[in-house]
Amino acid sequence: MKFFRLFLPLGLLLPLAGCAKSPSGGGPVNNAPNRLQVTLNLKGTLSTRAYYAVAFDDDARREGPKAIVSGSRTTDVVMPLNGVANGSFRFIVVYSPEGFTVYRRPDPTSPNQEIVERTNLPFVSGRLPVASANAINFTLNLDARDSSGNYYFAHDANGQFSATQFKLNAFATTRPFRNPDERIKPVDALGGAPGLTSTPETFLVGGTRRATINDDFGSADRNLYDSSFNNTSDPDYVNFSQLDIRTLDLVLTRG
Repeated sequence: MKFFRLFLPLGLLLPLAGCAKSPSGGGPVNNAPNRLQVTLNLKGTLSTRAYYAVAFDDDARREGPKAIVSGSRTTDVVMPLNGVANGSFRFIVVYSPEGFTVYRRPDPTSPNQEIVERTNLPFVSGRLPVASANAINFTLNLDARDSSGNYYFAHDANGQFSATQFKLNAFATTRPFRNPDERIKPVDALGGAPGLTSTPETFLVGGTRRATINDDFGSADRNLYDSSFNNTSDPDYVNFSQLDIRTLDLVLTRG
């Protein structure tokens, strides 16, 4: 299987090589007791101009992750750093022409607190993110802590993973780099993008669990994006078949 090279610019370097250390400073954590393996599958091949992402919110009371449809950073008071998703989320993994980048929010509802994660701690050691011809795959360590010792995902006072469900969404889109760019960009979201937004999916957290979430609408759920994106000479052009999400596969393992 052909794999794309994983690389990042120096400004957004995510050092994915090596082993993640335990929060106490002990040895590598090779077998996280609570983990979530995620595979985003496309109907077409990955584009070198597109952005693919999966976002997670671990509190059902919030709205969950939703698509960003405008390429402009001037029409919103606060635009998330990730440039792909807004709404509420705890954690998002983005694959772009620069490689994999991880963003997290200490407050899932506050875009202005979004942080670029620069370590491999969110991932299970030895299972670093990969991109193939038509999919991205990564395995999250649901018990991992950041460099300050805070859990990425919800845990109780005893340090036990306590999330009962994830609100999640997957996105495929293009992100214009010119500023300002007021166009509505093409978006396909797992939760559907009829018009200008998307509805998150819900994944219940039980015992060991497998689920495949289908994009039932196929290409019919494409949003009403600016027709200029259909121009092959546009630097942000991406064939919509390369944005068409097929499935999101989830494998949850509980400790």
